[in-house]
Amino acid sequence: MDQLLQSTHSSDRQRAVTHLSLASGKRSVLTLVAVLSGDRDSDVRLAAADALGQVASRNKAIDQTLMLALRDRSSLVRGHAALSLGHRCAKKAVPKLVELLSRSRDSLVRTSVVESLGEIGGGRAFSALAEALNDRSWMVRGYAAQALAETGGQRAVPALLRRRDVEKSSWVKLLLYAALYRLGESNYLPSILGMFRSRRYHVRCATANILAEIVDEKNGDQILATLRTALRKESTVAARSSIRNALRYVRRVRRRSRT
Repeated sequence: MDQLLQSTHSSDRQRAVTHLSLASGKRSVLTLVAVLSGDRDSDVRLAAADALGQVASRNKAIDQTLMLALRDRSSLVRGHAALSLGHRCAKKAVPKLVELLSRSRDSLVRTSVVESLGEIGGGRAFSALAEALNDRSWMVRGYAAQALAETGGQRAVPALLRRRDVEKSSWVKLLLYAALYRLGESNYLPSILGMFRSRRYHVRCATANILAEIVDEKNGDQILATLRTALRKESTVAARSSIRNALRYVRRVRRRSRT
C-alpha cells in the first residue's frame, strides 16, 4: 500500500485510496487525511474526499481536513469535500459551507453545498437554503427547493411560495411544486402532472421520476392515468424510458396497496 501511495502515477495512488476506503482502522483514516491534505493530483484528493465521507468514525481530524478542502484549488475537490461533510452530518462545518455557498462562482460547487446543507439541517442551514432559492443558477435553485422539502418542514412553505411566483425555469418550477406537495400542499399535484406539457424533454423525464417518488394509495389512480397518457404522446427515447420506469413502479405500489 505504501508503495502505491508513493508511486509517481496518480492512477496507482487512486487505487491505494480505493483500498484504504475499504479498510477500517485509525491508520487508514489518517492516511486518507494525509492524502487529501497533500497529494499533488486533484483526482487523488477527490477520491480521498469521497472516501472520508463514507467513514463512520466521528474522528475530528476527518471533518477538519474536509473543511480545509473547501478551499482546495480544484473546484471538483471543493464540491466533493462539501458533499462528504453532508454525508457525515458535520454540523460544525455549516458556517464554512455557508461561506462557500456565498463566495463560489462555480454553480456545481454551490449545488454540492446546497445538498450538504440539506443533509445536515439546522437553523443556519435552513436560512442559507432559503436564500439559495434566489441563486443565479437554475440548478442551485432546484436543489435548494428539494433540500428545503426534505429538512425545512412547514417553515419552508412561505419561501417556496415566494420563489414559485417569480421562477422562470420549468425544471425549477417542477421541483418547487414537488417540494410544496411533499410538505402537505396536496393542491399542487395537478401542477406536477401538468409539467408533462413542458417542451423540454428533461423536465418530462424529471416529472415521471417525481411521480414515482410521491405515489401513494390516494393519488395512485390519477398518476397512473397521467403516465399512460404521457407515454402515448411522448416522442423522445429518454422521456419514454423514464415514463415506463415510473409506470412499472406505480403499478407495483397499487398492487401492494390492494393486498
